[in-house]
Order: sequence, then structure tokens, then C-alpha cells
Amino acid sequence: MKQLGISGQYLVVLFIIFVIFIFWSGGSKKTRQVTTTRIVHQRYYSNPRSNSRNLNNPPGKFNLFALTFSICIMLLICFIALSEWNSAVINELDGEDNRRYGQSWDYAINDFLFTDADMGFEVGDELPQRMSPNGPWYWIIYAASCFFIMIGVNRASNRRIKHGKELEDSERSLRPILRRLAMDPNGVIEGRIRLPSAVPISKPSKKEERTIILIYAVSALVLIWTFLSIGSYFNELATEANNKYWGNNMGENHNAQAFLLISMSLINTISSQIAVRYLFAEYEGEDDSILPTSVRNQQDKIEEQRVRNLSSEPATPDDVLKALAREMEAAKAEAAFLRQELDETKNKVKGLEVELDEKKVELESIQEITKSMEKIVEDNKDSGDKALSLQDSVMVGDNLFSGDKIDKQIFNDPQAIAKAAIEAYREGRKDSSKIDLDFD
Repeated sequence: MKQLGISGQYLVVLFIIFVIFIFWSGGSKKTRQVTTTRIVHQRYYSNPRSNSRNLNNPPGKFNLFALTFSICIMLLICFIALSEWNSAVINELDGEDNRRYGQSWDYAINDFLFTDADMGFEVGDELPQRMSPNGPWYWIIYAASCFFIMIGVNRASNRRIKHGKELEDSERSLRPILRRLAMDPNGVIEGRIRLPSAVPISKPSKKEERTIILIYAVSALVLIWTFLSIGSYFNELATEANNKYWGNNMGENHNAQAFLLISMSLINTISSQIAVRYLFAEYEGEDDSILPTSVRNQQDKIEEQRVRNLSSEPATPDDVLKALAREMEAAKAEAAFLRQELDETKNKVKGLEVELDEKKVELESIQEITKSMEKIVEDNKDSGDKALSLQDSVMVGDNLFSGDKIDKQIFNDPQAIAKAAIEAYREGRKDSSKIDLDFD
């Protein structure tokens, strides 16, 4: 029987090693190289990449949904456990003569945290109260782990949203610059066009790295306490196996409690890993933006050359005046470019106004022709003749100005008939305008 107890302990040890391996592996197969003495950077940052797409990817939507669901379940279990502990504390204090109900909140907190009560959790009850699941500290640490994970997810989400907005703003500011570059390709080189600052790759901040350390520390503490609780329970079963069959020492409540502790420990570990992966995620900057990289590199080279040519001596007033003159020339060139764009826009507006007037005339002609055509249709109905020829359509537009434009007959093409009527109306209107001018 003793061998069964030893085998059970071996299984627990193997399970602990397996979970620790999952915990520290990070779920990533990428090789990482050490670039700094900080533990955080040792685990997640490699040497500067030549390919900007080789970044730490954030978890997917399903993983984030599973993380949120797991956190809610763990917080619910912690709330239930702490409620049971509070009931046990009240029952314990009810049996004492020295009751402190109605006193200040510090006494209430002291009673809640340090009263030697029993909430009925037998797995791990041999441990000290501050480490045992049969006490408040274990579940408070679990709740703290959940809160740190939620804080980490919130910070990672805010950084992701902020980076997306910065990219959108940058793309919006680059669109007019692209139009100017199309008309002035040398504008960047000659200093007439200045590019906005590129959005860099988004990496975790110091605050996020400290959050990661807190998540790791609290999660590791919960993991250690859980394994100590389960290990002490199996050790108790092994010591009693000489007098009683080992399997008979465990009841249904023990199985449920042990399963609950192991499941919550595994869920907390996986949730911590997902949150840490989200915090360590990196997002691409403007390396692949709509503005060509060669243009940006060209501007960077110009700026580097300008800084390299600076003198070590203090700037003189003459140098400042020369710089102001260059800035003035650049401003004049930009103003001339804008004036040219304004003139082109005005010409486009004039052309659109002419087209609009033509469309108005066309609309008026169609309305007049429609009225005349309706009259012809009514006359044809009265006479019993339903056919309509091109000559009739021409007369619709032509009679308005007493003209005769077309002699060819078409009777099977409605579109040609309508066009002929409109064209006749236009020609008649032109002739009428000429007559008015000659009369004047």
C-alpha cells in the first residue's frame, strides 16, 4: 500500500514539472537571444530585426474571449469561497464570549483575516492558515492575480487602440503630401516639403513591464501554494495507507476540492500567459505605409548631412539670417505651389459651372419636348395612329422655333426619336439666339 502512496506523489511531482514547463515556455517557439540584463527582456526581446514583420504577435480574439471568461469564473469562485469563509468566521465568533460586533472596521478586517475558523475545505488544511485554501489569504491572492491580469489586458488594449489611432492620423496627414510629391518630386530634397514624423513600432512600456512582473509573481505564488496544498494532502493519504486502503481515504468532496484547485491553478497559469503575451505584443509602425520608404530615407539622409555639417562654434547672427532667408525661400516656393493649385482649382470650378449650365439647358429642353410629345401622343390617340416617326419627333423640337432640320424617317428606334427631338430643340434655340443678337 505504501507503494501506491509513493506513486501518487510521483504523479504530483510530474504534474508540477509539466505545469511549470508550460508556465515558463510562454507558448512561443521563436528563439530568443539575450540583449539586456533585465529578465523581462531576456525572455521576450531579441536582437534588432532586419525584417520589421518579425514581431511578437498579440493573442487572437478567441484567446482574449477565453481569458475574459476564465477571469470571470475565477473571480466568482473566489467570491463564493470568501463568502463561505466569512460565514465560518461569524459562526466561530458566535461561540465566543468576547464578541466585537458593531466596533470599528479594523477589528472586522482583523477578525476576517486572522480568526482560526474552518470553512470545510479539507485539501491543504494541514498547512498554515495564510497558505491553506481553508483560509482567506489563498483566495485573496487568487483574486489579486485576476485583478492584475485584468489590469494588464486593459493596458495592452489601450496601447493597441492608441497605436491604431496614431497610424490613422499619420496616414491622413500623408495623403496631401503624396499629391504634392506627385507634382513636385524634388520637394523633399529641396526642402519645400517636410514629412511628418513616422509612427515607430509599438513596444511595451516600463509600466507594462512592471505589470508583467506583478502578474508573474502573483501567479507563481498561487501556483506554489496550490501545489503545497495538494502535496500535503497526498502526503497525509500516504501516511495513512499502512492502516487503510489508500484509495478509501479520499471521499467525493476531496476529489472535487483537489480537482478545483488543480483546474484553477491551470486556468490561472494559462490566463497569465495570454495576458503577458498581449502585453509583450509589438505592432508595426510606418515601415509599410503609403509613403515610400525611399522618400523617408532620403529625408533622413538630408537631415543627417545637415547635422553633420554643423559647426562646433556658436551660431552667429549672419548664420541665423541665412537660415531665415532659406526658410523664406521655401515658404515662397510653397506659396507659389499653393497658388498654382488654387488657380487650377478655379479653372476646374469654371469648367464645372459651364457644364452645369449646359445640363440646365438640356433639362429645360427635355421638359419642353416632353410636353410637346405628350400632345402629339394625345393627337395620335384621337386619330387612331399609334406610330411615331423621326420627322414627328423633329417637329416637336423644331416647331418650337419654326424650323425644319431633319428629313430622314425612322419609326422603330425610340431612343433615336428622342435624341432627334432634343437636337432639334437645341438647334432651334441656337438659331433663336442668333436672331436676337442680329436684331440687337
